[in-house]
Amino acid sequence: MTEISTASDSERVALATMQSGGYHPEDCTDVSLMHSVLSLVAGRVLYSGGPAPPHILNHWKHMAEVSLAGVSKVYDGGVRAVDKVNLTVPDQSFTVLVGPSGCGKSTLLRMIAGLEEISEGEMTIDGARVNETAPRDRDIAMVFQNYALYPHMSVYENMAFSLKMRRASAKEIDERVREAADMLGLDKLLDRRPKALSGGQRQRVAVGRAIVRKPKVFLFDEPLSNLDAKMRVQTRAELVRLHRRLNATMIYVTHDQAEAMTMGDQIVVLRDGRVQQIAAPISVYNHPANAFVAGFIGSPPMNFLKCTLVASGGPARLRCEDNGVVAIEAALWDAAREAIGTPHDGRAILLGIRPEDVRPSPPVDGAPYAQVEATVEVVEQMGAEQFVSLRIASSAFVARLEPDVEVRPDDRRTFFLNLGKARLFDPDTEEALGPRS
Repeated sequence: MTEISTASDSERVALATMQSGGYHPEDCTDVSLMHSVLSLVAGRVLYSGGPAPPHILNHWKHMAEVSLAGVSKVYDGGVRAVDKVNLTVPDQSFTVLVGPSGCGKSTLLRMIAGLEEISEGEMTIDGARVNETAPRDRDIAMVFQNYALYPHMSVYENMAFSLKMRRASAKEIDERVREAADMLGLDKLLDRRPKALSGGQRQRVAVGRAIVRKPKVFLFDEPLSNLDAKMRVQTRAELVRLHRRLNATMIYVTHDQAEAMTMGDQIVVLRDGRVQQIAAPISVYNHPANAFVAGFIGSPPMNFLKCTLVASGGPARLRCEDNGVVAIEAALWDAAREAIGTPHDGRAILLGIRPEDVRPSPPVDGAPYAQVEATVEVVEQMGAEQFVSLRIASSAFVARLEPDVEVRPDDRRTFFLNLGKARLFDPDTEEALGPRS
């Protein structure tokens, strides 16, 4: 690694802060790259020719559409951390990248930021190709999980630092910092240092530092992971309100499907570096593209029951593993037939049912239903509702019931599946058999 002899004391502090959050010196092979990383962490844009152009300092820039076409990240040994991602993040949208650990979501975000090289494909921001563009020239602000604040600076100084590096006037710096502080409820904390702040307050300072830059795109890398449950709920609501107020293009990474459902205009579900589904939250919930999405989005997740198709001798039916026979709702069957092809008896089908559609009595709206016998294993009282773990043959089910429904462990009782909300999946490919929107 080239020795970073030109770094200032504040830059060294920033680099040390990044190290504590997983950004290590070996990531910085030269001074230019170190400055690029610092540009994102500190909100700093470096101009080799002197002060930034006036239009950069004096106007909120047009928020930009981000487009990825066949984008991949391939590491040594042929490991594909991100595989042929096609994605459009609309201008002024709030897009959430969600998936389990190791799915490639943070790598994809780092590629958008310019901290990871693109192995294949093309990326554009506001219509301009940025594959080879340095991070500092992409006009992006990034908020990290570990906040990456300068510990020796006050809240005001942390938020003002990027503008000072861009040689903004003292008047403009003060106006922008105080405007952002007022927006985020930090106006009475400007003289404090990070060690005197709570985790939620530190995260707001990190967001405020990004806001004062007025970038084209905001990137958030699991920013709420270090907060307790109550603070996460409060902060995610604040970020949603902030997005509406700024009308900014925001890309947000999380492993928490609740954050994805409550915050995003569109959700991008990732698995093993590949996009599984891109849609509005409610569409992903109601019409999952495959069994993985159905099982990942939703808390508790969708239940699955192994069945075989009975296509002869009348309307299509499913014979489930408990030997019960389930009639397939007509509209769902019509949609599924195209994917199934020629139906035949004995074809394996996976029946998916959301926990709220497992009821202790038949639906009152006349929706088609199936009756199953189940053993109650665990009852979890949540106050406003209860989660009841069931065993149907060899399948584990969860029912979301009202708190006044009386159920006890080891009870053997009848439950009713709302087939109007059921989904069918191919057990081999996991693909949905039926509508996806």
